[in-house]
Amino acid sequence: MRLLLTVILLLSLTACVSTLPPTKTVIHDQAEAELLLGKHLFTEAGLTSGGTIHAYEVFGRAKISDDNGTYRVTGKQEERWDGHRGEEALYGYVTLEGIITEINTLSFIFEGDVETYSESVPHERTQGLEYIQGPSTRRGQFIFSREKHPAYWRLQQVTYMSNIQRIALHDPDSSTSGLESHWDYIDIFSQHLTEDEK
Repeated sequence: MRLLLTVILLLSLTACVSTLPPTKTVIHDQAEAELLLGKHLFTEAGLTSGGTIHAYEVFGRAKISDDNGTYRVTGKQEERWDGHRGEEALYGYVTLEGIITEINTLSFIFEGDVETYSESVPHERTQGLEYIQGPSTRRGQFIFSREKHPAYWRLQQVTYMSNIQRIALHDPDSSTSGLESHWDYIDIFSQHLTEDEK
C-alpha cells in the first residue's frame, strides 16, 4: 500500500512539473524589449558561397514573439550553392531555438539551442581539401549584445569546440577529423523587417 501511495505521489509531482508555466522574461529595459519583438534579419558571418559571396548578401530571418510574458526566439539562415559535385547543395546553416530570459539595455540573455553547419568549397587555397564543420549544437545560456554595434545584437560566446572533417579529394585515405576550436559571428539585426522583406 505504501509503495502504491509513493508511486501515485511521484506521478502527481511529475505531472505538476510538466505543466509548470515557462519562465517569464525579466525586462529591465522596456524600449529594448519592444525593439526585440517582431521579425529581423539574421545571419552567421562564417557562411560563404564559393568563397566569394558574403553571408550578409543572403540573410536569414529571426522571429521574436511574446508568449504570455515569455519572449520566444526562432531563427534560421541557409545557404545553397552550385556545388562541385554538379548539383545544388546545402552549403551551410545556422538556427536558433529558445527563449529570452532577461532583457537589459543593449543586450539580452538567450536560453536554448544554437546549431551550425558549414562546408568549404574546394579551390586552390585549400589545396584540394574540403572542410566540413559540424553539425554542432550548443545548448545553454548565451548573451547577445549590441553595445559596440547598435545595428545588431551579436552572440558574445563566439568560440566553441566543433567536429571538423578535412576530406582530401584526391586522396580520401588521408582524410582526418576531430574536435577543434571554431568561431561564429551570429547576429540578429535590430531593424524590424517590412512586410515586403518578411
